[in-house]
Amino acid sequence: MSKILIIASGAHIASYAYKIQKEYHAEDSLIIVSAFMENAVEYIKEQMSDDIDVIVGRGNTAKMLRAAKLPYPIVEIPITNQDIYSAVEKAASLMNIKTGKLAYIGEEKALESAKVFLTKLGYRLSLYPCSTSQDIRTAVKLAKAALVKVIIGGIFANSIATAENIPCVILEASYESVLQAYQEALAVQEAAELRKKANLESRIILENISDGILAVDRSGIIRYCNKPASEMLQCQPDPAGLRVSDLLPEEENSMLSFTLDKGKRYTQHPAKIQDLNLLLTFAPVITGSQRNGAIVTLKPQSSVVPALESPPVAVKIGFQDMLGHAQTFRFAIQTARLSASDSLPVLIVGEYGTGKAILAKAIHGAHTKRGSFIVRSGKTIKIDDFLLCQGGSLYISKVEELDAQMQEHIAQICSERCLYLESGEILHVSFKLICSTETNLKEMTIGGQFSKNLYYMLASHIIALPPLRERGTDIELLFSHFLEESGLSFSGSLRAYPWPGNIQEMKTLARRLAQKNSDKGIITKEMVERELGEDAYFSVFAPGAKSVPPIPQANKTYLIGETFYTKEDLLSLKAYYNGKMTIMARQLNCSRSTLWRYFKEIEAERAV
Repeated sequence: MSKILIIASGAHIASYAYKIQKEYHAEDSLIIVSAFMENAVEYIKEQMSDDIDVIVGRGNTAKMLRAAKLPYPIVEIPITNQDIYSAVEKAASLMNIKTGKLAYIGEEKALESAKVFLTKLGYRLSLYPCSTSQDIRTAVKLAKAALVKVIIGGIFANSIATAENIPCVILEASYESVLQAYQEALAVQEAAELRKKANLESRIILENISDGILAVDRSGIIRYCNKPASEMLQCQPDPAGLRVSDLLPEEENSMLSFTLDKGKRYTQHPAKIQDLNLLLTFAPVITGSQRNGAIVTLKPQSSVVPALESPPVAVKIGFQDMLGHAQTFRFAIQTARLSASDSLPVLIVGEYGTGKAILAKAIHGAHTKRGSFIVRSGKTIKIDDFLLCQGGSLYISKVEELDAQMQEHIAQICSERCLYLESGEILHVSFKLICSTETNLKEMTIGGQFSKNLYYMLASHIIALPPLRERGTDIELLFSHFLEESGLSFSGSLRAYPWPGNIQEMKTLARRLAQKNSDKGIITKEMVERELGEDAYFSVFAPGAKSVPPIPQANKTYLIGETFYTKEDLLSLKAYYNGKMTIMARQLNCSRSTLWRYFKEIEAERAV
């Protein structure tokens, strides 16, 4: 149990401390020791227990504790103007006049704020600044030689002045001052507890991730080595204090030297150490402009996640980057915005290439301004990943591919917000879980192929991304956007093509067209048809696979505001609003007569 220590330099402080101890029920957490100045420092150095978090002291005692550079925060009991005024009044009463000489012996800053008002009240007060007990002995002798009538000071000054037959008034602390210091110590203690917890969690994470971690100082001495690193290097469990050059091969030692001396970083360098094929990363530790050491990460090559499974990345994608006006798409974005406002899991449903990963990044970016965005698939997710995504987001694509054990494990983590490690430690976790699937996860759950616990956790937010073929004018909008990235423009309509690969297929098509027609400036519908119909595109398939027809003439569209709507769009909206033209016109920001005219054309077309 962590504790607070009050150094009581005097009976008054001790009595107030015991009163606080009782009132706050702190018999076990508040320790009270009677000592002052050098005696207090000596006590702490020789007898201090490890469970003390904060030390409370007063005046020169607190000053000496700080000067001793003890590994504890020091909270000072304040000396208030009221404390000083009371002591001066008491000292003056001993002389029966204000004009006699008074002297203060102690820490100078204690009287700085009171000096002005005491002078205005007519008191003649001499200051004798002191930092040590020897200073106090000398000050008392100087005060006696100066014919000082009464001395104001602390407990030690009082004992020396009494020996010299000089009246002395002790500058006592008030109960309010001691209580104020104790409450400040409680705040410092709470902050220390939070730091301890953070340090403990960091150490737990380092000990439980599968990567080996070596921390090396600027001299090449190992300062920290986690368990996986000691196993990979086949060295003693705690090699702290050894030279890292004794554990690494010659080439890797040279690379580490460049990291330490020049700040050079090496990433995923292949190396064979102790018959293990490893990938090593050397990263300099820089504070300000000074290089203080390096971190060496060791990873077995067999466990390296493929390049598509990205490491923590800085996410800059936002909802504003997701183009589209289709009503179903905008509804998906609106749902995603809502999902980013809490810590509940998210399930994104959509065909291949509809932008599930990009939407997951946008949710992460809106949910947290810090923390990593970890990307994994259902087949590659590991326990380590839940440690790496602390304070950020974990995105699992193809969540249906999780094995049964991992499904239940993730459900338990989401429910209890903690991770049970093999070491027996329990680590509290905080991250946003975002999953995606191209399958009907509900049917899989009903059929017993997917965990009910996990499905209903993910069902907190379900976002359905529509396929590109159902997004109307968004098709031309997106295609033009992708071509504009290469300085090209588009003329024509593409909505009759089914886009089986959705946005991913469109991006690839735009890149191919840009490479082949960079000098044309404008991409036409005929160029697109020719590209989609080229034999080379289907050369890896059987002859019968050449089934992509030329893009037929696009259906007629209807302009409302700045958006083109197809016949199917308008009929769907009419059904959605139950045929109420007034409401529909208000939502589309157009007149009722425009809608009546369009629907009259549609009816005439259907009658033909």
